[in-house]
Amino acid sequence: MGSTRVTLALLLCFAGPRDAQVEPGSCRPPRLTGGYFVPKKESYDSGAQVAYTCEEGHKPAAEGWWSTSLCQGGTWVPRPQCIDEGACLPPEITNANFPPSELGWYPHGHKIRVTCIEGYTHQNFRATAQCWNGSWSTLPVCTKHLGACDEPPRIPHAVVINWDHQEVFTEDSQVQYQCKEGYEMEGGSTDKKSICIGGKWTDVPTCSKWKRYEGACLPPEITNANFPPSELGWYPHGHKIRVTCIEGYTHQNFLATAQCGNGSWSTLPVCTKNLGACDEPPRILNAVVINRGHQEVFTEDSQVQYQCKEGYEMEGGSTDKKSICIGGKWTDVPKCSKWKRCTFP
Repeated sequence: MGSTRVTLALLLCFAGPRDAQVEPGSCRPPRLTGGYFVPKKESYDSGAQVAYTCEEGHKPAAEGWWSTSLCQGGTWVPRPQCIDEGACLPPEITNANFPPSELGWYPHGHKIRVTCIEGYTHQNFRATAQCWNGSWSTLPVCTKHLGACDEPPRIPHAVVINWDHQEVFTEDSQVQYQCKEGYEMEGGSTDKKSICIGGKWTDVPTCSKWKRYEGACLPPEITNANFPPSELGWYPHGHKIRVTCIEGYTHQNFLATAQCGNGSWSTLPVCTKNLGACDEPPRILNAVVINRGHQEVFTEDSQVQYQCKEGYEMEGGSTDKKSICIGGKWTDVPKCSKWKRCTFP
């Protein structure tokens, strides 16, 4: 009799879940090698989210030590993936191209060859980089070629018609200007070419007799901030915008607005990290943050909820616990230890 009871207990404790019937558009549990995710279910509705992290020796194929994935039409986006912590994510190299990885990451020891875009050349003749223990060796730098030109000068009442916009043009490049309908260049022509020679554009034309909206401004670049977009793609002279800092940041010197005047913005607001804000919450073994996506800065009083991996628990027997950002630090960061789930008579 005792043997039968033990056998039954083992079956109840260790029997695997049945294959669940998944509704169209829903997702099966993600297949995650080298990591764990929460919550665990037999199926997930479209729009459901899981949080995951990776075991020692691995890391998410994303920035940060934990990440999230969303069920969209039966597929996890982005796909939860734990990669060897010696692997590298694609590097950021301006004015350059390099072969993409089908995996979305590059293994330890992998070498890439970097190609500079038109008008740029390799600094110090360095053209390769190698992934080593999760970081890239010194990355190539693409600098502007000595004979290249910046974008051709903008002239009133005209547009360049034979090139898409780019910041740098190689020497001997030719751009063709064309005046707006009803306007002309000197000599009666409506279009004319300018050539890049020795870093300068030659014979830049002018178009006359065009009354346009003068003094407009392009959208400003303000980091860690948002402001109302313009349907026109620009803002007229005199227009004022109100800038909102993103979570965890505040206006420096209480400046929150900027005004367009004669084609330039007044002093732009600056968003700086709030004194009481916290960096990302600390990574703890065998746990993942379940209530927030990864971000670099959290406002004071933000709460993140840790949940232990299946088979682990926190002090007091709980499997999840909250940590609060107070005065720039995370309080009550928990620990997860092994939990013996089955007991036998």
